[in-house]
Amino acid sequence: MYVFGLGNPGKKYENTPHNAGQIALGNLPSIVGVEIIYPDTFMNESGKFIKKFLSYKNLSKNTNTNQYANIVIVYDDIDLPLGEFKLAFGRGDGGHNGLTSVINELGTKDFIRLRIGICPTDKDGLMRKPKNIFGGNATHKYVLRPLSETGFQKIKSNSLKIKAILESLSTNGYEKTTSFMGVLS
Repeated sequence: MYVFGLGNPGKKYENTPHNAGQIALGNLPSIVGVEIIYPDTFMNESGKFIKKFLSYKNLSKNTNTNQYANIVIVYDDIDLPLGEFKLAFGRGDGGHNGLTSVINELGTKDFIRLRIGICPTDKDGLMRKPKNIFGGNATHKYVLRPLSETGFQKIKSNSLKIKAILESLSTNGYEKTTSFMGVLS
């Protein structure tokens, strides 16, 4: 199984919300049957890297079977509270340009996604999406600025659960893993 942690390359973006996919996977111990890959392209070009990588591994799309069922895309999601995560399969891009690139390049949305929440929350745990009272795209600015240490740790704190999910996906597949996730909660 190939797991792709989406994000932007370089020190400038290393600890930003947009790199939550890479942050969540960082420093995971090795997992049998799982290869973790960090695309070296910018987020919005992720699909090109992934398509080229899968072609190199001779895993190009076969119309008779879903050869992309064994890839996992791990990425930031502004529609989930900071640090939370959800597993999904075959959904749309949700307005995420990196995911749009992957879907367009692979020609399908039929692959596993691990969505890592980056939405700030208030003291009551309610999500508070970034707003810009001066105009412009507040979410775009938010995802490219450094995380606080607390925010960074919220994303990293689930690494053992994420490891268990990836192990289960590799061994048991998507359906059994979604049942297993209830046990992790």
